[in-house]
Amino acid sequence: MFALFLACTGQEPAFPKGGSGGWGGSSGGNDALDDTDDTDPDPQPPCWPVETGWPDCSSSADGVAGEGWAVGQVQPEWFATDQYGHTWSSRRFHGLVVVVDIGAGWCGPCNWSAPGAEALYAEHKDEGLVVVQLMLADWNSQPTSVDFLQQWQTEHELTLPVVMDESEGGLPAPYAAWYELGYVEGLPTYAIIDREGRLKTIWTGVDEFRLEEEVLAAL
Repeated sequence: MFALFLACTGQEPAFPKGGSGGWGGSSGGNDALDDTDDTDPDPQPPCWPVETGWPDCSSSADGVAGEGWAVGQVQPEWFATDQYGHTWSSRRFHGLVVVVDIGAGWCGPCNWSAPGAEALYAEHKDEGLVVVQLMLADWNSQPTSVDFLQQWQTEHELTLPVVMDESEGGLPAPYAAWYELGYVEGLPTYAIIDREGRLKTIWTGVDEFRLEEEVLAAL
């Protein structure tokens, strides 16, 4: 059995103009991994689905402080706007396992892999998994918009969150930071964040077998 690996590397990935500064951490390439052997916290924190059907666990994040963007660190809080026009904090999913799936409308492998991401989310959401598709650009490499997020959702029949963030010079805060650290070399890029909010691993390229294995290990 082999792992299919696809990534958009023909188009230079966007990066923050003028540098980012202040993120710190060491570069880990496009296949970073945290080897920390963490004990599993209690699953299913006290949180309830809201109108979108996605959980809101913000209350379980009270007192949680971000340590930095590097692998092994509790990730800083950032804000995203979803396909329904709602803006919320990344802390709403604290206590869950989060896959941040970074892509763009123009990216062929991102389109190809979107149904698989939805299937993974549907299969494991009741176990505490959330897959967040973080979009960098639309079909024509133009800035994202709520209208595009809705188009992407409809095109791929998604129920998972599809979001955008332009807080770092027009780019999402986590993308800008992970790019700066050397974790992103193309699209799609997948980041796994554990129940404590720590970045466990991040890599570039579609590898469905690895994605499922990493998710199952984190759950």
